[in-house]
Parts: sequence; structure tokens; C-alpha cells
Amino acid sequence: MSWPTFGAEPVRGGTLNIAFRFTVASLDPLFGNAPGVDRKIFNLFAENLLYQDQSGNFHPVLAKSWKLSEDGKTLHFYLRPEVKFQDGTPFDAEAVKFNLDRLLDPKVKAPASQYMADLASVEVVDALTVRLNLKRKSGVILAMLAVEPGSMVSPTAVKEKGADFSRGPVGTGPFQIVSWSGNQMSAKRNPYYWRKGQDGQALPYLDQIEIKIIPNSAIRIVELQSGNTHLIDYLETKDFEQVVKNPKLLLLEGATAVTQLLAFNIKQAPFDNADLRRAVSYAINRVALEKVISKGNGSIMAGIEPNTTWVFDESVKGHQFDLVKAREAYAKSGHKGPIVLSAIQRDPDTQIAQLLQSMLKAAGIELTLEMMDRQAWLSKVLSYQYGLGLLQASIARPDPDVTYSDLFSAKAARNYAGYDAATTTDPLVSQARAEVDPAVRRKIYSQIQQHVIDNFYISPLFWRPIRDGASKRVQGIEREASMSWFYGDLWLSGSAEK
Repeated sequence: MSWPTFGAEPVRGGTLNIAFRFTVASLDPLFGNAPGVDRKIFNLFAENLLYQDQSGNFHPVLAKSWKLSEDGKTLHFYLRPEVKFQDGTPFDAEAVKFNLDRLLDPKVKAPASQYMADLASVEVVDALTVRLNLKRKSGVILAMLAVEPGSMVSPTAVKEKGADFSRGPVGTGPFQIVSWSGNQMSAKRNPYYWRKGQDGQALPYLDQIEIKIIPNSAIRIVELQSGNTHLIDYLETKDFEQVVKNPKLLLLEGATAVTQLLAFNIKQAPFDNADLRRAVSYAINRVALEKVISKGNGSIMAGIEPNTTWVFDESVKGHQFDLVKAREAYAKSGHKGPIVLSAIQRDPDTQIAQLLQSMLKAAGIELTLEMMDRQAWLSKVLSYQYGLGLLQASIARPDPDVTYSDLFSAKAARNYAGYDAATTTDPLVSQARAEVDPAVRRKIYSQIQQHVIDNFYISPLFWRPIRDGASKRVQGIEREASMSWFYGDLWLSGSAEK
């Protein structure tokens, strides 16, 4: 087992208080709406067969080991014995098959199924051995099993709770969800948890975890500084210094890139008009946007990849700021009157929206702002009841396929533009998924980016770093590839001082 060990003697008991920027749409891991990010909550109660660390290496969790056949089409998992779900039922090969069959079942309509397109079927070999049959050699199957699609939950609870499972999930993880009401969530230690701590006793160290959803970053920092909260996520660049200067706080290592993008709904007027899309894209001064929002800590983007990822390709050509071209394209579009930008009422989207409003005005384009909460925005945008949308995307992902399947595949849950992905970008997404050579995959992903940029379906803006903040009382922090935390080893020291 490759879990971390820590020098200090852990303290048992206590309640960890956390403030997150936003909540999940569902506590059923198959129905989250923020891939990777949602795992900050899912990791409380659900575990996977394996996990991927920040360096990209895989480690056993519910599976002791695994073996891929020479042709890359059969994957065997050998499970850990005597593991129980939080309802006391056994975790075994039948449970793995139930979870993966449920993921693939078209009647379930799980958004997470798009990430497991390479999985053909699942077979039980014996009580602790399961075989996954793949459609083709896959470069992403392990990474996808290490995140939401591979989350293991209790078959008994799913069957008995039905629709209520999404609010009262049952997994094998260190904590069990007690309540979820509005912007608050409570979890207590799982009495059946299988892992042991440094002292040889059952984990987790903590008794309870309390979570508050606080969208405003300034309020999250106040909560952290006051000691009311021990751990917060999504610190903006402007907030870093406050945390660094406080001797009781820690700015967690491992910067995560967040990209800012504009999406055009081409399914209806006015943005079925390509010249109008061009006009808006040319009117934006991305250098000025990045300078104001991330103060030079980020960078403008040509494609959807920041230059911090291995997928980044400098040959991808983006949208350039050119007021003359913007005015010409707008005149050619024949459009009159205002256009509407739908954005989430959060940092820094509110400020970005206001800056965009000013920039478009210089090109003769009137922009009206429509600000709303995240769930309302998602509902509006994903049902194509919008024109122009301001997006954020976290690049804390186990594999690029999370992004490209989510945005550009035939079954994409977030084809924001509503273009025909099935005959254009989906074949490329499938091709990249089957490749194991990073250089080949990068080239394919560049083709996809260039297609959506050249057609003005999406207009990339810039990327900015975000960090998490913690009280120095919080010990045992360990994060996976998605930068989400594990909770079994967390504990609270008696003092925040060094």
C-alpha cells in the first residue's frame, strides 16, 4: 500500500471544518457536474480500485494489484479481502461488476459513462477477482477507473434507496455522510473502514467533518483566518499573499490551472451567425484581461490548454485582439441590438464579465450581463437557453480525456456550443483515447482545439493559478492527481504555531 506516512504522532478525534467554493449536484459519483473537483466531497465516502498520484503514478486501494494482458484488451483486478461498505455489506467482485455495469447501462444515463467508452464488459472470475474486457487498447482506462467512473458504492444501498441514494450515498470510504442540507454537509467516521493508522488502530483519525459551501472567496479567507474553518479551496491569485503572511496558515503547494473560456451557442440566433462570433472574439484584449485578473501569474491562451500541461502545443493558433477586424466582422454580421453574456456570480467571473462588456463596447457591440448562481447557470447553458457563456475549467485532471470527452465527444456532457461533434471531433477523441504515445495524443488534441477555434465555437481567454489554504493544525494532507484530498489520514494538531 503506497499511502503516506508522517513524522509527527497523529492525534485522534476532533472535527475538521472545511469551506468549499461550490457543492456537488449529486452525491452519487456517477452524476457529479464538475469532474475531478467533485472528488473533494466524493473522497469522503467513496473509494476506487486504485488511485493516481500527482506524478501520474497508480497505487492500489480497493484492489491489491492488477494485470493488463499483452494485447491490452483484458484487465484483471485482484481485490483486497474483508473490506465492507458503510452499510456492513461486503465489497467483492460482484460489487465491482455491479458498479461498472451500472455505469455502462444506457438506462441509467450516467454522465460519467462518457469516460469509459473503451470498456466493453465486466466478468466475475471469483469472489476477489474481476476481469474487464476492453473494446480496444486504451491509454486512459486506469486513469478513468481512478476517478468518478470507478467509484465503488454499495449495490445494496443503490437498490434499496433508489433516487434517495443521491443524497445518502454508501461507499467504503473513511467517512459516512450524515446530512446534506443546502450549503452544509456533515460526515462521521465509518466504523467499518478497513485501513489502519500509524498506531495500528482503524482510520480515520478524525471523528467528524463539517463542510460549508461559501462561494465568496473573501468570506472563505475570513473563516480560515478566524480559525472557524481549517481548510478552504479555490484561492484566487489576489488572495495568496494574505495566506502566506499569516503565521498560522499554509498556502498548499501544487498550483492548479483554471482556464477562462467563452462559448457560443450556435444552435440558435444570434450566435448561429459565424461573423458575430468572430466579431466578439476579435474584440477581446486577452493580455489586458490576464493582467487585471491574475496579475501576470497566468498567461493568455491560444487553445484550451494552458502552457502548464503536457498537452500544450504552441502551434495551435488562437483568436487575436484586433478592433478593426472586430468592427468589420460585426458590420458583416448584420446584427443589431444587445447580445447577452450568461455568467456565474463568483470570483473572478463577475469582474471578467464587466471587462468584456467594456471591450466589446469599443468594437460597437452592446453586451448585457446576466449573472446567476452556478446551478442556474449550468441548467441554462446545458439546455442551450443562452447565447454567450463565460466558462471556467479546472485542469486538475487525471488525464486529458476528461476534458476532451466532456467537451468534444459525441456523448459530451458539455458540448456548450451545440455543434455536430459526432462527425467532426468525436473520431479524434476516440483516436486519442486509444493512443499510449503522448506525442501522438498531443497532435490529435491540437487538431481538436484548432477545429473548435477556427469555427469560433469556443474562444479561449487566459488561464490563472489557484491554490488551497489550510490552518497549520491540519496534518496528513495528501492529494491525488485531481488535487482533491484524501481524508483517512487527516488529523488536527493542538496548535497552529510552528
